[in-house]
Amino acid sequence: MAQQVEMPDRPNLLQRIRYSIFPSALKTEKVREGYRRLFNSLIFTSGRGTFRKRRFAGLSPGAGGMAVVLVFLLLGTGVLLKFVYQPFPDKAYESILHLQNQVLFGRLIRNIHHWSANALILVAFLHLSRVFFTGAFHAPRQFNWSLV
Repeated sequence: MAQQVEMPDRPNLLQRIRYSIFPSALKTEKVREGYRRLFNSLIFTSGRGTFRKRRFAGLSPGAGGMAVVLVFLLLGTGVLLKFVYQPFPDKAYESILHLQNQVLFGRLIRNIHHWSANALILVAFLHLSRVFFTGAFHAPRQFNWSLV
């Protein structure tokens, strides 16, 4: 079992940052087991149970994960588009026409890139709204917003 660290009554800024990044040092084994059960229930039940009691939490439990998937999709399609697109004023339009008409699945890749970017804006807004309205930015996660 790991050594338990007591949090001081009035921690300074460095201690607050440390405990927000490594909160497991403050928790007993019983508390960690409760967190494990909660985490497993969130994964295996898709937002059912006690998590649904909060108003916004039941609507978007996977918005953060969807945002990550969309970012990777945008990176992948962006790299593929970069092979064909020429960002020069006299060649840009012709390269887009070439991409859509001559490249195999070029139009599909461009449309996936376009719609993924639009969906990312919506999903990121939903995720940030859920974090704000459920108060998930309070301790011990108060420093997550400052690291962005």
